[in-house]
This record gives sequence, C-alpha cells and structure tokens, in this order.
Amino acid sequence: MVIGYLGSANLTAMRAHFVVICIFLGTLGLAQDHMTFPNVDATFRVTSLCADPLNIPEVYEQVVEYTYAFEPVLLVDSLSWSAFGPDMGLLAMNGDRIYLRGGPMLGGDSTIVLYDFSLEVGDTAYFDQYLTFDHAVVTMIDQVLVSGHECRRLTLSNGDQWIQGIGSVQDPLRPIQPTPLGCGYDHLEFCGNYLPEGGVPYTLCLDVHVGIAPTLEPSPAEVTRIGSRSFILHGTKAGGVYHVVDATGRQVVAGTFTNGSTSIHLHNAAAGVHLLHCGSGIVKLVLE
Repeated sequence: MVIGYLGSANLTAMRAHFVVICIFLGTLGLAQDHMTFPNVDATFRVTSLCADPLNIPEVYEQVVEYTYAFEPVLLVDSLSWSAFGPDMGLLAMNGDRIYLRGGPMLGGDSTIVLYDFSLEVGDTAYFDQYLTFDHAVVTMIDQVLVSGHECRRLTLSNGDQWIQGIGSVQDPLRPIQPTPLGCGYDHLEFCGNYLPEGGVPYTLCLDVHVGIAPTLEPSPAEVTRIGSRSFILHGTKAGGVYHVVDATGRQVVAGTFTNGSTSIHLHNAAAGVHLLHCGSGIVKLVLE
C-alpha cells in the first residue's frame, strides 16, 4: 500500500499543460504504537495558495502557525483543557478523541469532538463546509510510518486524511474550516512532542505538500487545455469531486470525476485566473 500525499501544482507557471507530482510514503500493516495527540507541545505551520483578486494572475502564499502546549488552564467534565494558539480555543484529549472548546470558530463555551480516531470505514467524520458541502465519510483505514512510529491513518471521502497523533494533513482545524474564498491548502509542517505514561519520550515530525485527492492515486494527474475555456483532467477516478472558483472565490462550476479523464468546460466564466480544486489540491487555470 502507499500513502498518497500528492505534490501541489506549480501555480506560478502560466502554461496550458499542468502536471501534479505525486509523493509516496511507505505504509505498514502494524498496530499503532503511540498517542492520540501531542501531550507535551506541538507546532503546526499551514501554507495555503490564494488567488490575488487585485493583482491577477498572481498567486500568493498565506501562512498560519498554530501552537499547542499541554498546560491545563481549565478542568471541565473531567477533561483537562490546554490553550490552542493563537487564541483558537482550548483542546482536550480523552482516549481516541480530541475535543475543541470555544475559540473564534465555535464561540463561547461550545464544545465539539474535533477528531475521533475510533471511527470505522463508513462512519461520518464531519460535515465539510470548506470544499464539498457534504459529509466527509471514512473510506479507508491503514497504517503509515511517521518518524519511525506506526500511526493509524483515516482517509476521508473529501480527500482529507487524518493521522493519529497529528490530525489532518491539511490543517489541524480542517473539520470546522469555512469556505476558503480563493485559497487552497498546499503545505503542512508539523512537529510534536509526546510523553507516554511510563514510557520513553519521542517526537513526530511531518512535512507534506498536500495535493490532488487520493481519489486520483496512484497515477500523476495532468491537466491539458483543449480550447480557450475547456480542459481535460487525466488520471481521474469515478466518484471524486472538483469545483472551480474565480479570483474572488466565487464558485463557477462543480462536478464529479469520471473514470480515466474528466472534461471541464468554463464557457460562461469571465476571463482571468481561476482555481481548480481537486480534493485538497488546486491548479491554476488561465481563461482567455
């Protein structure tokens, strides 16, 4: 088996021919040997690529860095809550679950299950407000090797992937992220420290470029232009989803993949830069 972290498209090249590079990491059919989430500290650095509506066809990077340290500031419902910064609320762990309390996305003392790593294939992980506007369902569970540790991985129907001990490979708050308005996840850099009870301290680090969703693996995906307003996305598998937004983030077309290749027509879209979102990756399309 392979883990399909597929490289981001080169969004600065204004070409009629785009190639998305695939990066594969080995997987192991072994049991997980570490914790659900860092219980010492962790840093998540998330880079997104965004269309600049004031400077078409430029694309810029948007970087957000989250920090976490296990320093309980609140004890509620038998859970010890620690700050998730900057000012994103409080996190708590209980078994296979990670809880989020308060913060700008929830408000007040609202509490949700952010991650549940006990889910099985067919279970719903969350409702995706970011991309598909549908339920994200677990489609596959396997093991991946991260920093020498076997970690349980859940692959979801919207292209998201959860790695136990880390969370989403796109953004730690991916389950509750709103519509991105012209941005797409590109790169996650993570390092976390763990201290098992009665065990040996260890560190996990992950550096991945998020790309075309696992519905496209294992073949590299290739986009070719077949007209001023039409494109073909090669290497697709039936059931995957895509949508295209203009430079302001407005959706202009959406659809599902067919097996082998998928035609995308943008006859009614305005000229300029558009972003094709395929799972968790994006490709820049320049309309004449």
